[in-house]
Amino acid sequence: MRPFLAFTHLTNFEPGNGWGPNGDKSTQVAALIEVGWLFGDVKRN
Repeated sequence: MRPFLAFTHLTNFEPGNGWGPNGDKSTQVAALIEVGWLFGDVKRN
């Protein structure tokens, strides 16, 4: 399991080129949790 969290802030942007539905937001938060199995060379006795 691998968690991921990112916070991004734009300091200079024109409205319409930012984040959000209208492009007028200067911050964005992204969160993700990945769950998986790593397969390798498994030796059984």
